[in-house]
Amino acid sequence: VAIHNVASAEAVILAKRSGLDMEQFYEVISSSPCSSKIFELRAPLMISNTYEPATMKLAVWQKDMKLIREFADNAKSPIPLFTTTEPLYQDAIDANLGQQDTAAVCNILQAK
Repeated sequence: VAIHNVASAEAVILAKRSGLDMEQFYEVISSSPCSSKIFELRAPLMISNTYEPATMKLAVWQKDMKLIREFADNAKSPIPLFTTTEPLYQDAIDANLGQQDTAAVCNILQAK
């Protein structure tokens, strides 16, 4: 979920900065094989820059990410993509976005 959420944010930001029609962008991606359930759920929030009410608050997700990290560490399993997303979520928490939807990570990535 963390990875798909950030990948969705990357795609939305690229589409916006490229001047694409966002409605058409969403339709094409969500109906294609490269879509994901997270893209379908979170991209509309990212496109509209509307992160409340949250379907999954960043503050709750922070706890889940800690559990995922511990699980992977205990299994001694490499998780480089997950590890890459962790600082973005922490930046969102540090920016006091904890009560917003996890899609708000898009704002953090957009500011980079």
